[in-house]
Amino acid sequence: MSASKKFLRMMNPMNSSGHNNHDGIMVKMVIVFAALFISLWFSNQTGVRLSSEINSLEKERDMLKTRSKKLEINMTSMISGEKLAEAAKKMYGFKQPSNGQVIVVQSKSGFFGGESNIFSSVLNREN
Repeated sequence: MSASKKFLRMMNPMNSSGHNNHDGIMVKMVIVFAALFISLWFSNQTGVRLSSEINSLEKERDMLKTRSKKLEINMTSMISGEKLAEAAKKMYGFKQPSNGQVIVVQSKSGFFGGESNIFSSVLNREN
């Protein structure tokens, strides 16, 4: 056989000697690229889902912050003296004290110091 016929036989697709080797490589390349495409697609879908979850959680966090601020404002207004007196009257039936029922005691210095202390005035009255 001449050299030109051997070369042509190698290039012939019907020749079974070199054709099987190329088929195996092509199948492996298709499988690798398909696996790569599928993994990239799934990772993209996961990223989109996580991004939407993060956005919804951030919206919920902002809503809770504004709700917390509103509750703090309500709490500070409820702690004020007028609101406490109003709640005591409505909810528990308390009455406003008359003039003779309230005694104001003044102290000059500190809780335990000085002669005009609450405790010293009580002790002086007992002696």
